[in-house]
Amino acid sequence: MGIAELLRQVDGAGEFGVWLGRLDGTPVFVHEAERAHYSASTMKLPVAMAMMRKVDAGDLSIFQPVAVHNDFESAAGGRFGVNPDEDEAPKTWKQLGKKVPLNWLATEMITRSSNLATDLVLEQVGILAAHAALAEATLPSSPAPESKIQRGIDDVPAARAGISNLMSPAGLAGVLVAVGNQEGESGEYLRELLAGNQWNGEIPALLPKRTRVEHKNGWDTRIRHDGGIVRPKDADPFVLVVCTTSDLGRRGAAADRVDRARSLEPPAQPGGSAVKLTTHLVSAPLHTPFVTALRTATHVESLLVEVSDGEHSGWGEAPQVWKVTGDSLAGSQACIEGPITTALDGLGPDDLTEALRRVQGAAVGNLGAKDAVDVALHDLAARRRGQTLHGFLGSTVGEVRTDVTLSVGDADALAEAGTARVADGFDVLKIKVGTDAAGDIERVRRVRDAIGPEPRLRLDANQGWTRREAVTVIRALEDAGCAIELVEQPVAAADLDGMAWVTDRVGTPILADESVYGVRDLVAVIRRGAADLVNVKLAKCGGLAPARTLLELAREHGLGAIVGCMMESHVGVGAAAALVSAYPTTTVNDLDAAWWLRDAPVTGGIRYDGSLIHLPSAPGLGVTGLTV
Repeated sequence: MGIAELLRQVDGAGEFGVWLGRLDGTPVFVHEAERAHYSASTMKLPVAMAMMRKVDAGDLSIFQPVAVHNDFESAAGGRFGVNPDEDEAPKTWKQLGKKVPLNWLATEMITRSSNLATDLVLEQVGILAAHAALAEATLPSSPAPESKIQRGIDDVPAARAGISNLMSPAGLAGVLVAVGNQEGESGEYLRELLAGNQWNGEIPALLPKRTRVEHKNGWDTRIRHDGGIVRPKDADPFVLVVCTTSDLGRRGAAADRVDRARSLEPPAQPGGSAVKLTTHLVSAPLHTPFVTALRTATHVESLLVEVSDGEHSGWGEAPQVWKVTGDSLAGSQACIEGPITTALDGLGPDDLTEALRRVQGAAVGNLGAKDAVDVALHDLAARRRGQTLHGFLGSTVGEVRTDVTLSVGDADALAEAGTARVADGFDVLKIKVGTDAAGDIERVRRVRDAIGPEPRLRLDANQGWTRREAVTVIRALEDAGCAIELVEQPVAAADLDGMAWVTDRVGTPILADESVYGVRDLVAVIRRGAADLVNVKLAKCGGLAPARTLLELAREHGLGAIVGCMMESHVGVGAAAALVSAYPTTTVNDLDAAWWLRDAPVTGGIRYDGSLIHLPSAPGLGVTGLTV
């Protein structure tokens, strides 16, 4: 019986994903391979990969002693410990209070799937490094990777906050392809670890005896995954991954281990009825026209989404960004009211992780719609717990700083606007350039002369220059002593080679914006050395959950980051500000969009005081309703 026939037999009984392909990463058969499941123990392989990266870099030694303990820092703040009753690798627990070599823990983590050993290794490696190893192994055939590592095993506070580890069949296949092709002693070490796996009830059990399988599996309530490199004696090696979330084939308690969801306490607020989504079209006038190299705006046209559990409402925003993401209000509204509503049908508000997963998988693209619902679900979860959104994300910081943009204009107008913005209390100004390379130099010099040496200046070309124009303008400004902090997206988004060419030839840091939407884009920028920083925007990546991943990946690779926004209201900007509060960036962020509004379309939420954005003390985003 073939794989396709087996899948037809279980259709409707759960979620089943398969990736079958060659060791070079070429897929041969896929079924729901991009759909992410709770990872269970499959996340332990990227942890091992990250460990060996640090060993190869000299940051760790495979033989270094590690103290065995059971008190770990939660990804959501606070502390947690592994539940020994749900960890069936007793050898690690017998070492509590002692020191053991790092490679001993790695063996326990992979071959016996020890949860305690995993968190001890992860403590040495870092969550960001483990996620980076996973993200960089993304296969070229994966359009929108959803796999992620965000917390340790049994991190209950993080699970309550909706922070979870996810793995798709394609994601695990990418990791296995990377391990299978890794050269040197590290690659051999990882493959031998996988070949020594003592839990062989899935893929190895269905193969001829003594077939070598280098695999990692995992179980949890309703979860049963396995993925491995199969090396037949009479054929080329291949990669097979099967991920299942269903009630079929559930094991007994003795084998049904790893990080159980049932250990979580009930949510702070009761309620399990299905959530309801409502959309609201809004238009808010600006106090000053906003002009860029791509467009001129006099109003913020946006779509607000309200997600309600019948008692509380969470809010999110999908801005109209024709010239950047291509998202329109009509398209976002259709996506929210169509496939996203269908994906969330029957799902109560208690399972944030599952809801976010369904949102991201509901449609291709439509990042603004996904962003709006993602934020609204986070907002609702925070309100149900009586927390602010930034508090829910793990922060106690109640204010963040922003720059302010000087839109495109002639030299006199820009100089006047710069002086006015400094008087308004802003000390970081962003000048929109890129419409006229020859005139940009003079306009920037005039602004610097008008505001003096203290305020910081940054430029945003919005893809408006060629690579040679960019270098000419930036070098001229450097020679003129204009002290430009950074230059954002100097060339076309797709021209990474051009942006790398510019980065190599100027001393001013280059910030990638339109070039980076998701993980794959960021990995490409990192690999090519195309920029010094990245601008993460919720409407570009699809919400708070993907944005956290991008910020973590950038930080792990030493890339600077800011969080920006589109022309959005207090809802969208408030969510971005909450993210910055919980995930600090390397320089002042670009969150002035709602400052430009003459009238807010909502009551409550953030408020501006010069360059400071004050986050609300009320639950969630602090938004209490519409003004119209």
